[in-house]
Amino acid sequence: MKTTILIDDQLVNEALEATGLATQEEVVALGLKTLINTNLM
Repeated sequence: MKTTILIDDQLVNEALEATGLATQEEVVALGLKTLINTNLM
């Protein structure tokens, strides 16, 4: 699904650096998966 969202640039850049991921799409996907997995426990 293609979606347009506004996310703070600094937040995305920090997430890219912290995770070593290459794209904003990967960072958003990881964040959503982490949120879901955390709430399932």
